[in-house]
Amino acid sequence: MLIMPLIGLLTWWLIGLLTRSPEKLNYINVTEKNQEKQYNMLKKIMILIQNLAFIIFILTNEAFIRYAVGIENSVFIFLTMLLLAVILLALFYNLIWTARLNK
Repeated sequence: MLIMPLIGLLTWWLIGLLTRSPEKLNYINVTEKNQEKQYNMLKKIMILIQNLAFIIFILTNEAFIRYAVGIENSVFIFLTMLLLAVILLALFYNLIWTARLNK
């Protein structure tokens, strides 16, 4: 049952590569004036997503193992869904924040 943690570790590493060069990603309303603000915000959001995605894979693996053994696993499934919601909220917050930046 090491597949999920390995996928989580690979995802964590790939998102870490994206975080190192934020200027190569697409942005909304980017100007010379707000360029650094957007790069810093994206780095923070990507680090949040990176760590939460890794935790989600670990919790999902734990839920699968508990299900296979026959132990109650609803807490791990709930935490996984909660962390997915946090990721989506962070993405929408960043999208709205970026759209409201002054040009």
